[in-house]
Amino acid sequence: KQWYQRRVAITAGCLLPQLFGFVSVPDFVTIQPNDGFGTLLPGETLDLEAVVHAKVLGDHNFSITCTTEIDRHFSLRCRATGVIPHLEVSQPLIRFAPTALGDVRQASFYISNNSKSEDGSRKNEIMRKSFHIVVPEGIDLTVSPSVGTLNPGQRLRVQLTFGPTLKKEDIENEAMEAARQEVLKEMERKKKEKSTDCDSALIPLL
Repeated sequence: KQWYQRRVAITAGCLLPQLFGFVSVPDFVTIQPNDGFGTLLPGETLDLEAVVHAKVLGDHNFSITCTTEIDRHFSLRCRATGVIPHLEVSQPLIRFAPTALGDVRQASFYISNNSKSEDGSRKNEIMRKSFHIVVPEGIDLTVSPSVGTLNPGQRLRVQLTFGPTLKKEDIENEAMEAARQEVLKEMERKKKEKSTDCDSALIPLL
């Protein structure tokens, strides 16, 4: 599945903060951030994104409405078109089993070019589709191949390898947490000793 987003800007023209929200949004549309709800300060402009996840092919004509706390309504007429994506992955979610440090787990999926081959090398050249898989920084994951080009009708297996490692930041955080716990234990010990000393200094009155 693919999505398309369009940026929308809203501005508060009143002298007081305004609560707003996008209501009655179609189930294939999301408004971000905060699902289209928030507060605008006087004169403030906020950029929102309307994201469309088309579920069926063809044209979609719809409206999204922004409502304020003073019951004002602003409607935006929208039009989107659902098409068959040229590149498709075989599965949207991959789960790795718990993996010990220094060990690895592997999984794979397929990328397919759904374009149909046509007569003429020029047309087929245009319908060749390239991909580039980017792994977020700091994630112990390798992808092979991470880039490639698929001809119409071609299918390619992509392998993922997950190998967790202990990073320097993790070691430093663990050391700091251990030191903090030691300080707390020492403070608690001294507090108990002080309480005991006070109790022993009390002289009962007869």
